Amino acid sequence: MKHHALISCILLKKNTADSLFMTVALFKSMN
Repeated sequence: MKHHALISCILLKKNTADSLFMTVALFKSMN
């Protein structure tokens, strides 16, 4: 159970980093 929560946390952080990167890329392409 604890192991599964750890994996979920890592995936969530990876998703957040990916969407942040995409947002920055979008802003750069617009400017």
